[in-house]
Amino acid sequence: MVMNLERPSVVSQIREFIKGEILDQRLKPQQRVTINQIAEMLKCSIVPVREALSSLHAQGLVEFTPHRGYIVTPLLDQTAFKHLFETREVLELKAVELAVSKITEEYLKRLECILEEGEVSIPDEPIYTQFRPFIDADEKFHSKIFDIAGNPFLTHSWKGLNIHLHHSRLYHPKGQVDIREGTEEHQEIIKSLRNKDLKQSLHAMEQHLKGSFKRLSPMNL
Repeated sequence: MVMNLERPSVVSQIREFIKGEILDQRLKPQQRVTINQIAEMLKCSIVPVREALSSLHAQGLVEFTPHRGYIVTPLLDQTAFKHLFETREVLELKAVELAVSKITEEYLKRLECILEEGEVSIPDEPIYTQFRPFIDADEKFHSKIFDIAGNPFLTHSWKGLNIHLHHSRLYHPKGQVDIREGTEEHQEIIKSLRNKDLKQSLHAMEQHLKGSFKRLSPMNL
């Protein structure tokens, strides 16, 4: 395979290629990922591949062990997945609580634009390149709420968790990526924020998180 790699986007292109290989399961959980193999496959040098893998390591998609290299991060089991959502609930409910008092029409319009960016059709099989607009928009939507909340420590903690959710989406049978349900729940969050109703906003986010957990839990695999 030969990619049209042009700087300065070469590292990001390689990163997205490897991410697609992982999320489409061509690279399996716990499978070794070698820098030389990727470089040979893409007909490029090992330097940008190393940088791309380092970035994916920071995102939690690959693990690194000195003298052994990289492997694809194992999937979360049911207990770890439950712990993930318990932590998300703490962080995201606090973010919504802070955002309610700071929400403006400009912020609301940005959240609505992000939802529009994530509009995709739902094919029969999970393919990362087709789901990427929704995945990117989902992350932007939640990230924007954290930005509005204005607490960088909350944002930093949340970003460390988010990739696990996307990982679980694309490993779910029949490509279930909860696009329809997730979008509807995001719309309810925007509606409650527009009303500046704290109780309604907390409820909308709580229902969204509980819905995501139910739809994507490893128990359903």
